[in-house]
Amino acid sequence: IYNVGGHSTTTVAALAKLIGRITDVPVVFPDEANPLAGAPHDVRLDMSRHAAEFGPPTFVELEEGVRRTVEWQKGLYSPGR
Repeated sequence: IYNVGGHSTTTVAALAKLIGRITDVPVVFPDEANPLAGAPHDVRLDMSRHAAEFGPPTFVELEEGVRRTVEWQKGLYSPGR
């Protein structure tokens, strides 16, 4: 299992909005946010294990990666598969 990351950064809210836009599904947030006690403000993935095994990574822009992932998931769960 590898952590997969890239150069871009985003928030969970922005990622949810991006997925909602790509899938044409509305994203609704609660009026009041209740942050989890002790939750980290920033998380970064370490790609060194991947780089050690496969060499320097090439990156896809976040939006393109989300689009590809959505299409892949649609293929996995589409009727008749």
